[in-house]
Amino acid sequence: MLDQNWWALAAESNFTMERYRTRPGFAVYHGGQMKRPRACGKQGCRSADSSAASAGRSSLKMVEPAKQTGSKMNIVLLNGFMTDATLWDDVLPALQAIASVTAIDLNAATSIAEMADLVLAEGPSSFVLIGFSMGGYVAREVVRKSRGRVTALILIATSARGDTQEQAKGKKLAVKLVDPERFHGLSRGAVQSSLHESRSTDESMVQRVRTMSERVGVDVFIRHASEPRGGDLDRLHAITCPTLVIAADGDRLRSIDEADELVHGIAGSGLIVIDGSGHMIPIEQPEALTAVMVAWIETIMHDTP
Repeated sequence: MLDQNWWALAAESNFTMERYRTRPGFAVYHGGQMKRPRACGKQGCRSADSSAASAGRSSLKMVEPAKQTGSKMNIVLLNGFMTDATLWDDVLPALQAIASVTAIDLNAATSIAEMADLVLAEGPSSFVLIGFSMGGYVAREVVRKSRGRVTALILIATSARGDTQEQAKGKKLAVKLVDPERFHGLSRGAVQSSLHESRSTDESMVQRVRTMSERVGVDVFIRHASEPRGGDLDRLHAITCPTLVIAADGDRLRSIDEADELVHGIAGSGLIVIDGSGHMIPIEQPEALTAVMVAWIETIMHDTP
């Protein structure tokens, strides 16, 4: 979890000195197949396996998607803390095959509300919205501010919880200790904890994430780490567009329980868990993530002109 130790670890090189509940709509993506261990409904429980496309349909929210204007679907991508548009490099080709894709850089803004306003100012008139980690908080705020423009919502490796006291202390400590003159991105330890344990020694992947955070810069680190992160568990009910929550089985920063809270709070939404990934799903498991997203998007938009 994003505890005090993680925040201290995040700035370390720049210092001046569970278990989850099975539920309807839950699926696990592994080895090209979507595996739903149990599907429970009025007819009782049964085991079920299906393809990625079928799993996308199994998580279909029973709400009519808003119609997109124009001849081609629009997708807007929102990055997470200390990441930029290169986060999406490995998923872009597949998304661009079905839509016009815009990655909006949230790093120019500071608060979640300001980021949401930025998205609404720069985004198209209607769009499918995909938010990763911090971008998931922003995405939900965008939906609440302008429901009619977001036709569908995908939340990746995110949460609806606010900062705990421990997390708030950790963020303050990280801001206090970071040295702008020596900032070279998130520390190696922080990046390793954001990856699946099996990839924590993958030098190319660790360096990719560190380089991205160094490129984002110390100013963004200080501004975003200084900003209190409020929760929105009590406001999830206001989201009424089709919604898919995607989590990872090896995410050490955001738990399956947090993903489950999103699904319980957003009526009719579905949950898919990517097997063999840590927090950085777009980088660690881009093919699995793409398969899930494309199948789900194509399904919910199938009957929309």
